[in-house]
Order: sequence, then C-alpha cells, then structure tokens
Amino acid sequence: MEDTNDFGTRLERLCQEKGITPSELARRTSLSRKSIFEWVGKSGRIPRDPLHLKKLCEFFKVSPAWLLWGEEEKSALSTR
Repeated sequence: MEDTNDFGTRLERLCQEKGITPSELARRTSLSRKSIFEWVGKSGRIPRDPLHLKKLCEFFKVSPAWLLWGEEEKSALSTR
C-alpha cells in the first residue's frame, strides 16, 4: 500500500479506490477542478474553506480527522 501520511496522498488514494479522476471528483462535488488539482497528490495542500473539506468528507464518507491527519478509521462516517 502506498504512503498515506498526508492530506493530498489520502485524497488521491480515495479517488483511486472509488475509481474516479480528480476531474470527476470536481464534477460530482461541485468543487472547482483547479482546487481539486491543488489538493490531490503528494504536494497537495489542505482546502482553506472548511465547507470544501466537508464536501470531500461527505462524498467519500470519511471523517475530517482521517482525511486531514489520518487519525482515525477512514470509514468513520460510512454509516449514515
């Protein structure tokens, strides 16, 4: 398994697991492609707007703590 020690890498891995591209993620979350591409990957930055982070977490059904810091089970929000 690849290293998932940072936000951008975790986000990239979630896209891979769901079988979607960053462009598809942007379309499905109504977030800008430019922003998604700034967030995805090893050098990805953390979204400045908490609502953007919330959209990502809701879409992937993961907790903000896991996406930001890898601190708990990534499927913490899988049951809604």
